[in-house]
Amino acid sequence: MKRTCIAISVAALCGVASAQSMAVSPDPVFSRSEGAGSVRTFGAYAAGRYQFIDGNHRGSSSILKELCFRHDHRNYDVTTGMGRSWAGVQVRVFQGDLSTFNSTFSTNSSTVPTLVFSNSVSWPIVLGASDPLPNMWRIAFPFSTNYAYGGNLDICTDLTFKGGSLANSASWSGSTRHSYYLDSFFVGSFASGSDVILGHTNGGCVDGGSSTTNGASVKLDMVTYGPNMTNVVFRNKYFILATGQNFAKNSTMMLAMAFRAVVTGVPVGIPCNSLYLNPALTWFLYPQATNSVGTMSPFAFGLSAGLTNYNPAWAGFNLVLQGAWTDSQNGRLKLSAASRNSFSALPLPNTAAVRMKTAYDYNAASATATFTGDGDSTAIPIICYRK
Repeated sequence: MKRTCIAISVAALCGVASAQSMAVSPDPVFSRSEGAGSVRTFGAYAAGRYQFIDGNHRGSSSILKELCFRHDHRNYDVTTGMGRSWAGVQVRVFQGDLSTFNSTFSTNSSTVPTLVFSNSVSWPIVLGASDPLPNMWRIAFPFSTNYAYGGNLDICTDLTFKGGSLANSASWSGSTRHSYYLDSFFVGSFASGSDVILGHTNGGCVDGGSSTTNGASVKLDMVTYGPNMTNVVFRNKYFILATGQNFAKNSTMMLAMAFRAVVTGVPVGIPCNSLYLNPALTWFLYPQATNSVGTMSPFAFGLSAGLTNYNPAWAGFNLVLQGAWTDSQNGRLKLSAASRNSFSALPLPNTAAVRMKTAYDYNAASATATFTGDGDSTAIPIICYRK
């Protein structure tokens, strides 16, 4: 099949670096790349305590000015994006030893803890597709006192939350958990990016000859295979696959791909949907056949069967797909919902490679943590330290 591809501007791909100095854990690549995991426990309790120890910066002294996190890449709803506030949050920083870190909070400090933040805190309601990708470091604790990290031991942050309330005024106390999804890493042999649908949740436009009321949609799956994959053919490779459904039956649709999305959509005179590919950038166009139920033929991008060699410089780059077709009944142009994803960094091979641990409890006054995690991507977020 003939494929229409046009060169794309390098400048359009390279807007991810930050001018501000920062250190990111568990890997610097996450400064520009979305993690493949998500945290569900941090900030999930009305009055909780969390300690994170980070062994990724030992041997490198620095002045730390802020602790920050970012939202996970997903389609948020009233449950997953529930806003919240706390009457009082305190952050203390000290040095500790990753190898001896345990569930007793007081024993984890090898230096005197420094109070660097004490204030009320609000985390916003998040609805719809998160943007940009990766997200900005919007969940931030700016230090009132800079912390001089000596680098001879590991960084430990101790956060206590008190007086929590939810934006919807639902009951929230004790061990009741309401997750707030923050970006995290992934441990294993492969990492899958999270595709986010842009447009109506039930799809885009509906074809006049369709037997369903659901609109057309596309899905972009992007997987990064690590060096410890059992099948050597997949090691250090990307796999990119596009699928779609509910287009005109036994016809041809056009699959369009770009490197940036407009998550709010651009009205183009089609009442049932908007354009979600950035019109200022070059698109790649791929005509695809549909079958007797309007399902698009799966399309694998890459050099061989959808596999492309891993390139660390690609980590964090976005791809967005959207389908277009001519309605089988009235001949009008129609658009599907869009799908956005990104190239993930190589997965961390094991928990030892994370070099981070956590201890936390739903009681801020507790001396001992009920829960601990060694390299646990559901409890340890990607952390940014502003310098």
